[in-house]
Amino acid sequence: VFLFFVKEMINIAIKLLTSVTYTATGEQTTFAIPFDYLRSAFVYVSVDDEKVASGFEVIDRNVVFTSPPAKDAEVKVYRTTSTKPLVSWSDASILKARDMAVSQIQELHILEEAQDKMNDLLSRCETVLTESKENLAETKILTKLVEKLQTAITENVEEIKAIIPIIEQGYFLNASLSIDAEGYVVQETEGE
Repeated sequence: VFLFFVKEMINIAIKLLTSVTYTATGEQTTFAIPFDYLRSAFVYVSVDDEKVASGFEVIDRNVVFTSPPAKDAEVKVYRTTSTKPLVSWSDASILKARDMAVSQIQELHILEEAQDKMNDLLSRCETVLTESKENLAETKILTKLVEKLQTAITENVEEIKAIIPIIEQGYFLNASLSIDAEGYVVQETEGE
């Protein structure tokens, strides 16, 4: 049994798939969830990039809508695992294998999600870099943000959370951003 569990953990780690996108038929109400999740509350849905808060349920590894999304709508099913510990530990308590497994799988899921988000952002950054070669200042700032994001992935997941909104919201296009002497992206204040 232990070898099976280890084999499954390795399989999960290599897969690194935390989302799937479908094109709605206008009649389809059930969309498969091909990735693992610890709780159905960690499964989210967006339709045409708008987060859906109600009108669906997670049932038997499927998202089931009460009414079908519009024809040709982009339906994205994705996982966002809570960073709040699912297992609470206390001194002198008995360590249970199930609790340890849940804790490790939660950490793995959070890392997979960060990796997928980083890959998506890097892909979008490459597209922007290719399209914005005329504007050297934007390109330099975006390049530094990408470098910082790559460093953050290997060093600190918390730093990723601070960088992702900058790239997602296009803040690097704001004229008030620049690169300081040490190569960091900084926001200039009005007094400068």
